[in-house]
Amino acid sequence: MCNAFENNLVIKEEIKIIQNIIKDELWYEGERRHCFIDPNDQQVQSKVLIIVKNNGDKITNKAIKSIQNKRGILINTKEQSFFNDCPFFIALQLDIKFFH
Repeated sequence: MCNAFENNLVIKEEIKIIQNIIKDELWYEGERRHCFIDPNDQQVQSKVLIIVKNNGDKITNKAIKSIQNKRGILINTKEQSFFNDCPFFIALQLDIKFFH
């Protein structure tokens, strides 16, 4: 099982990835509507939620690979049961509403 240090590194890296997703979705929505979009916009939050929910494993794997490339730390990717739910909890921490 991954230790607490590795868990923390992965969560921090996942936050960066999700923040980029939010930034991209704000830009896309702004282009679509031709105006500034508030980060609390319901449509953007819903879209980010769907992306995070449908791509949680990819986000986690990208975070792990990024850590391994940057820091040379080997993370046991065979036992990722803890990490599989991390993007969901990160999205909650970013105040994305899951239920309308």
